[in-house]
Amino acid sequence: MVINGRSGWYYRVLQPGVLEAGETLRLEERPNPDFRFDRLVAIVSGRGATTEELERLADMDGLAGGLKTLVRRALSRHLAA
Repeated sequence: MVINGRSGWYYRVLQPGVLEAGETLRLEERPNPDFRFDRLVAIVSGRGATTEELERLADMDGLAGGLKTLVRRALSRHLAA
């Protein structure tokens, strides 16, 4: 994903269990509908981010803690420049 900038489906498990072929998955919520996933992939892939994007990602609900840490470091460097 990082090398070619392509993304796919990503799921968060709310309740552990077993799914079988033919069962239905349902989108419960989209916590950040106005921040495009392909833009997140581009930023993670090193294709640059604006200060505003970094500030938003630093406190974004649903973003993995490890990514938030990386974003906050990048934001510190970005603001220091």
